[in-house]
Amino acid sequence: MKIISFAWTTDALVKGLKTETRRDWTDDYARQFRVGDVCKAFNKNPRCGGKEIARIQILKNPYRESIYKMTDKDEKAEGGQWDSADEFIKSWLEGGGCENPYVVKFRLVSVGGVPYVSDIPENLLNEELDYPKPEDKNQLKLFEEG
Repeated sequence: MKIISFAWTTDALVKGLKTETRRDWTDDYARQFRVGDVCKAFNKNPRCGGKEIARIQILKNPYRESIYKMTDKDEKAEGGQWDSADEFIKSWLEGGGCENPYVVKFRLVSVGGVPYVSDIPENLLNEELDYPKPEDKNQLKLFEEG
């Protein structure tokens, strides 16, 4: 199972506030992540002692987007830890991030092994996934690696 670390935004992730992340990945690495994949979310790189804290499901194939196209809505989806998209962009670039990162949209599947169910935005629930739309979000079936 693939791993994504969320060192800066662990709290926002486990609270369900973070639904996308920007990554300075190579094209080959990004192609490994596909819509529907369930990935382990770590609090930091596991090679540095990170621990699995959650599982996420990729909602859309990762895609490149100019960091300058980021909106305040995108900043909120990144966890809302910055005052604005401009503050996020400044922090991203000062930290050595590239100008055209991959955007990864996801939903939280579980936290600490406990299933997580929330009000998933309707426009993302079935955007690229070819699964039936649940009638009752409280009975949302969690997708597991097959």
